[in-house]
Amino acid sequence: MTDTPSRRRLPSLDRVKKLPAWSALVAGTLVGGLIGAAYGLLTPASYSATSYVVAVPTEKATPDAARGFAQAYGRVATQLAVLGDAQVWAGVPVRTLRDSVRTATSPDAPMVSVTATSARAEQAVDMANAVSRALTRHAEDTKGSTQVRL
Repeated sequence: MTDTPSRRRLPSLDRVKKLPAWSALVAGTLVGGLIGAAYGLLTPASYSATSYVVAVPTEKATPDAARGFAQAYGRVATQLAVLGDAQVWAGVPVRTLRDSVRTATSPDAPMVSVTATSARAEQAVDMANAVSRALTRHAEDTKGSTQVRL
């Protein structure tokens, strides 16, 4: 007589108890909730503040001229000349202003919107207002030739 070692048999797939179909939905919901909560807790807050500047034609200019200059001022608002003045009022370096401030104009209205984003709400407000103030000051210096005020 020979002793043969006994083999242990693995259970066949039909013997393994299957999980209910809804368990994948529950597991996905839990994993998604955990990932969302971790993102919310680990991502720093971000605040945006928007300041608006309106171009107004003087008695020697037309509303179309004001719209045109509003478009031009929207492009100039993020240039070094304006940001250099704005940094004094905002209390941040020009680089921070350049990275955090965006402008937008409307083809239908003579308006420039200046939006600043920061981790601190007060700083976002200060940056948006500082750029608007500097832009208005630069426009005031040229109103004699442009016939448009901000």
